[in-house]
Amino acid sequence: MSEKLVECVPNFSEGRNKDIIKQITDMIEAVDGVSLLDVDPGPDMNRTVVTFIGTPEGVKEAAFQAIKKASELIDMSTHHGSHPRMGATDVCPFVPVTGVTTDECIEFSKEVARRVGGELGIPVYLYEKSAQKPERENLAVIRQGEYEALPEKLKKPEWKPDFGPAEFNAKAGATVIGVREFLIAYNINLNTREFRYATDIAFELREKGRSVRRSNSDDTFYFKNTDILKYEAGSYPCGNCDFIGKTINETIGHCKKEHGYDLVELLKSHDIDPRVLKEGESVKRPGKFKYCKAIGWMVKEYDRAQISINLTNYKETSMHDVLEEARRLAAERGVVVTGSEIVGM
Repeated sequence: MSEKLVECVPNFSEGRNKDIIKQITDMIEAVDGVSLLDVDPGPDMNRTVVTFIGTPEGVKEAAFQAIKKASELIDMSTHHGSHPRMGATDVCPFVPVTGVTTDECIEFSKEVARRVGGELGIPVYLYEKSAQKPERENLAVIRQGEYEALPEKLKKPEWKPDFGPAEFNAKAGATVIGVREFLIAYNINLNTREFRYATDIAFELREKGRSVRRSNSDDTFYFKNTDILKYEAGSYPCGNCDFIGKTINETIGHCKKEHGYDLVELLKSHDIDPRVLKEGESVKRPGKFKYCKAIGWMVKEYDRAQISINLTNYKETSMHDVLEEARRLAAERGVVVTGSEIVGM
């Protein structure tokens, strides 16, 4: 029988205080059957990605103890950083490595989530393969509004946590737990201090895409064009071509037939309900790569703009393809990709 191994990659909302980070990782290293593989703090993001691996029992215990320690040491009411977040332990994914099935790993994730919610009083949402509802599979959807939105979000029945109280935990926030495939966190650096170039390119790359600007603008660079195309009564532009539907359903059908994507799901990813589409909502179009999440920001440590990317299915979307497209998009904007890096392990 092969050895049973599970990987865990929790993201903690602390990237500056080395003592706090060390206290959290000490809890992991204190558990038998677990090996700490990597600790990757980001001061500008104010976030640390930790990677450890071990037996299922060991990994479950180490994850809980780390989440517990983080809830004691990190105060989300005073947290600031460039990365989206909603809790002291923002997200805690489990990855089956060997000798463990996905279904078994899902049960492990639920056991940890149950303890975190019950013993620590932290609202917990299950995501990815552990999600109990389709709309909770995507981390970005769960995290919309971030920590600041939690007080009102937790009052809504549709956002009742999977475990833990439906009450705002001001210090610890909320935590997302679940099973996913191996994820590649990948950064691409640009030779500019203008973060909007990074954001502009990120929006072109990511599956979620962006708002559409009018094409008759003389602006050279996309992000400088503030003339955003809107949905209006009787006028529902495609955003990819010149087609304009008389109803949103007509445009949904067109996008599926002619461009091969689901406009309903795309709008939902932007927190827009197509069933009650309001006039004045911006037209959306998808980005270039599926299974790609990306944002742009300024990294003060390097004094450069950076595109931060998560590839959630490297078998379908490779780093090489994303990097080459980023190079092309950067060149169009008069900037240069100067390097890239994998985050964590």
